[in-house]
Amino acid sequence: MSEKIVDELTKKHTRKELNKVTEALGLSSKDCPTKESTAEAILKASEEQRETKKLEKAPERKTTRGAREARKLEMETKMSANTVKGKVAAFRATARNMRSAAGKMISEGIAEMQENVGQFQGAIKKQMNENKEAAVLLQSGVKELQSSIKEQAKKNQKAAATFHKGVEEIQAGIMKMCEGVKDQLKETQKYITSFYG
Repeated sequence: MSEKIVDELTKKHTRKELNKVTEALGLSSKDCPTKESTAEAILKASEEQRETKKLEKAPERKTTRGAREARKLEMETKMSANTVKGKVAAFRATARNMRSAAGKMISEGIAEMQENVGQFQGAIKKQMNENKEAAVLLQSGVKELQSSIKEQAKKNQKAAATFHKGVEEIQAGIMKMCEGVKDQLKETQKYITSFYG
């Protein structure tokens, strides 16, 4: 479709005429080196202008509910505050305003609670991560402690074995010394017996 329009423009109009139209549309004729490119630029610009005009002409539509609410509010404000209908309308308006304010307060409260709950959950996750790190460090510490206990037990066993061996050597030395003392006593008795004897 657009190719047909471009062909028609190039056949029916001269290059000068097309350049005047591009300038009228706010385009530069220097950007379009050929007659065909000028026609394409004119077509594109005119389509864009039609779209913007459609958007400008389209009236803003209110929602049915919103329009009804606006009409009610307008009617209520027109009524005299001294009449029964005016007072009823004022009460209704106050009730509507209170419901609206309550709805806003509730939604704000819910949003604030959700934010606080999110922060609380974040703090719990952070604490869980810290607890995991602490548990890992605790396990590492327990392993080190168990390893130290095993090493100390081995050292104590070696020391006990050395101590036991030392005790045996001391006992052997005492036995030898006792035998030496006995021998010395025997010698002393022999000497005394031979001396007095």
